[in-house]
Amino acid sequence: MNAPIVSMVRRADSTETRESSADKVIRAICCGKWRRQVETIRAEFRHVLRETGDRTTAKLAVAASKKQLPAVLWSGRFSHRAGEALIQHSGLLCADLDALGDGLPDVRARLAASPHLWAVFVSPTGDGLKTVFRFVRLRKPLWHLPFSMCCQMQSHCGGFHGAPDVDARWANTVR
Repeated sequence: MNAPIVSMVRRADSTETRESSADKVIRAICCGKWRRQVETIRAEFRHVLRETGDRTTAKLAVAASKKQLPAVLWSGRFSHRAGEALIQHSGLLCADLDALGDGLPDVRARLAASPHLWAVFVSPTGDGLKTVFRFVRLRKPLWHLPFSMCCQMQSHCGGFHGAPDVDARWANTVR
């Protein structure tokens, strides 16, 4: 089976896309292409979290730095970064699991049992997971899906996560 084609943006707040093989993106993540930037974000996040004890404050402290990282539009090929700009769906859907803290390794291990999991990696803050699930490629953009499918995906992630706080913004195809 061919690797899914996804779009990327140079920075998280950019809208101009370029195409890439999803496999190539995962290899770049695993090989540490953005490691230096991510390690800086994680160090700042941990420092602010230690100082304040507040995850929201820590996330705000690293928000601008996170926007400097490239972003992957796992749901497919886009002419530009906008939901209505989907050209072809990849068959992938990304779900963010935030604020895992010390439970991250356990959640990651449990997620590995999912037959739908295509990729999983630690988020830039180091406090969550980015999970990419594979399903049948769609002919219509994701925003044409019934709401129930989005709920089922969130329920699937929540079953492994053990809590209902899966970041709901994952249902946006351009995130």
